[in-house]
Amino acid sequence: MPSMIDEKPTIEVGGQDEPPEYPRYYYEAARRLLSVPDGNLKDVALPIIYLQRHCLELIIKELHLASLYLAAGKRMAAEDTLVTPERPPSKHQLLDIMKGLQDSFKEQHLDLPVDLEAFAQYMDRLEKSSPDRYRYAYESWKKEDKNRGIAPKESFPNVESLPLRAIQGRLESLVRTVDFRDSDSLVMQMYRALTVVHPEIHLPADTD
Repeated sequence: MPSMIDEKPTIEVGGQDEPPEYPRYYYEAARRLLSVPDGNLKDVALPIIYLQRHCLELIIKELHLASLYLAAGKRMAAEDTLVTPERPPSKHQLLDIMKGLQDSFKEQHLDLPVDLEAFAQYMDRLEKSSPDRYRYAYESWKKEDKNRGIAPKESFPNVESLPLRAIQGRLESLVRTVDFRDSDSLVMQMYRALTVVHPEIHLPADTD
């Protein structure tokens, strides 16, 4: 078995010179797990698909955050007043956060990345609209069920097939839209437009 000990006792993360790129990190973690030499993914299937769905959530929120900063910059330039940019809502339901992104992009006359909406809908169906499905053995215990003495539902009561490699393939192009290393990525185009609209605005850290 390969050694699990890295050459360095600790791994340095963060800082102003190299802020963490959360969507890309989750994507890369899933990619590496999918590349295990023996190809036996059963024991890591749930961690992989959680990494993938969280990557998608972060992509949506990263794009939403950039569009909200762009909106604030335009308002500051038009009204000559200080405007605090909003933040994406602290939700995790994919369809809910997707709706917020759609509204923000529509306001800024921006086009959504190809496949993003359809992919979010697909992933929501796969997780049965339960963001915690890949993290916990049971769904959240609804108050009304608890009061009626109904046990929480199992996350996977039946055998299901998880198309991990197909999901990773669809994520590949979407994660590029929020790549801060690529000046032509969609998120960088929005922040570049923001600095033109209002050069003095401070750019944000990644959303969670």
